[in-house]
Amino acid sequence: MSKIIICIHGLGNKPPEKILTKWWKQSIKEGLNKIGHPRIFLNLKLVYWARFLNQTPLDPNQRDKDHPLFLSDPYIPSTNDKTIRQETSEFKRKLIDQIHKQLSRILLNDDMSINFKSVTDYIIQRYFKDLDAYY
Repeated sequence: MSKIIICIHGLGNKPPEKILTKWWKQSIKEGLNKIGHPRIFLNLKLVYWARFLNQTPLDPNQRDKDHPLFLSDPYIPSTNDKTIRQETSEFKRKLIDQIHKQLSRILLNDDMSINFKSVTDYIIQRYFKDLDAYY
């Protein structure tokens, strides 16, 4: 079975699906190259749901910053060609693991189902309207 990278974009309006998919692929390939793991083929699927909340996608060609379809953060390849080696200190790794365990214990039941579903539902509905519509 082949592996698929599933990409889910963030909240708010986005550029057209075809452009966003192209940018995701370019960005992932760039990142893999920088950490010394280049890949030729990426089986990538974008979950594009901006169209359900926005009539018109952002326009990468729009130059007027005050225009509602102006895209303020298009994908731009990095100008830094150096390979990145990120090392996490033992202390930082242990701290992150401990925080993850505690949050999981609070928010998830033993069977990995969501604990306090009404609280998490309220937070999503109140503060993440796009995500609520997605779910």
